[in-house]
Amino acid sequence: MGKIVNNFIYNIVYQIFILIVPIITAPYLTRVLGATNLGTYSYISSYASIISNLTLLGIYNYGVRQLAYTRDDKIKFNSNFWDIIILRVGMTLIGSIFYFLLSNVEFKYYILIYFPWLLAGYADLSWVFVAVEDMKWCVLKNFMAKIITVVGIFVWVRTSEDTWKYIALLSFSTLFANLSLLPQIKKYIGLPQINFKNLKQHLKGTIILFLPSMASLIYLQIDKIMIEAITGAMDEISFYDQAEKIVKIPMTFITVLSTVMMPRMANEFAKGHTQKIKAYMSKIGSFSLAISLPMIVGLMSVSKQFIPWYLGNDYTPTAIAIIIIAPMILSNALAGISGSQYFVATNQLNVVIWSNVSAAILNILANAILIPRYGYIGSAIASIFASYKIVVIQYVRLSKEIEIKELLHDFPRYLVTASMMGAVIFILTRHMPASALTTFTQIIIGLLTYGILLLLEKDTFLKDVLLILKNRIRKK
Repeated sequence: MGKIVNNFIYNIVYQIFILIVPIITAPYLTRVLGATNLGTYSYISSYASIISNLTLLGIYNYGVRQLAYTRDDKIKFNSNFWDIIILRVGMTLIGSIFYFLLSNVEFKYYILIYFPWLLAGYADLSWVFVAVEDMKWCVLKNFMAKIITVVGIFVWVRTSEDTWKYIALLSFSTLFANLSLLPQIKKYIGLPQINFKNLKQHLKGTIILFLPSMASLIYLQIDKIMIEAITGAMDEISFYDQAEKIVKIPMTFITVLSTVMMPRMANEFAKGHTQKIKAYMSKIGSFSLAISLPMIVGLMSVSKQFIPWYLGNDYTPTAIAIIIIAPMILSNALAGISGSQYFVATNQLNVVIWSNVSAAILNILANAILIPRYGYIGSAIASIFASYKIVVIQYVRLSKEIEIKELLHDFPRYLVTASMMGAVIFILTRHMPASALTTFTQIIIGLLTYGILLLLEKDTFLKDVLLILKNRIRKK
């Protein structure tokens, strides 16, 4: 478990850092660039993400899984790496062509500036380090990108006319950070060893993994495209996008767990250690519930007093969207356990494909019905429906292989505890004005209340966390 803990800590440190970054930059950007310009960036970012994911197929997750399977065999590991690199080169050419051919001419200038971001996705080698469970290099390159971006924002982005500078910063800093991994890769990779006969097999594997990621991409990114297509209101895209970004901040703590655990689960599956997989699943379930439920309640409790001072009064509609989509933290946590950590690792991709395709279809239909009437609020509601459809489908199947009651047995207790925390926050701060001090007070009240309640319950999750921290302090 030592490697898992270390990798999780590396990622948590980074996630805390990116938690701080938007706190510093978002209030500045919303006031300097405005809702319309930020909405334009969100639209271009969604467009680039769709092209990137469509043309990269499922090669990231496939690469992680294949290298995790073979990391104990250096020859196969090296061969798999170079075969996958050849596929990525071909996908880079195809993706670049589609990026420009299908672009909206209205935004062609911004799309050209954002092109290095697309190239950064193709050049990303973090999947190698994830597969060998050496996460520190991925964390360092992400730190680098964020620091460059933050410094650049305050130095170069001064007026609403500087939107192109903001887009360029995000674009080039991401490319630079991803290329920075090249010197470290030689630690694990030898001279080129390409077997063109294997390319067809690898391509087939990436396509199979691509199907669930494509469907996931649709229900995560198509909403912004549909808001623009149906309403033409770039500010509504910005309201929704800012809410999504804020909800994703705590959600990334859950995503870190999936990133760290998937290669370990895949490796255990390759060795036939099914009991170890089930033991990991039980601990992961308790951990995910223990942190996701208070995050949901906490966001709902602070949003209305948080958004006005944080993003500005023009962004008050964002608070409503946050309350609606906050439960996606739980659906993301549950789907991360069943999908990313179990079905992908154990090569049961049909379940992931079906659940994501069903969610994508539901999301498109719900968006088409709700956006014309409710705008970005309708899109937020559609996203919730889609995310929980994935959970329902995957857990019906998972229940046939693993005891679901054991995995989720702490759900009622953590839900009650989190709800009590929310009630305390509301009672003590409901009359306080929208300010940074209010938000800070709410967070402290929430942490203390939840922590005290877990101590009174003699919660095993809290005991495990305290034990890990105690052991690490002793080692230092």
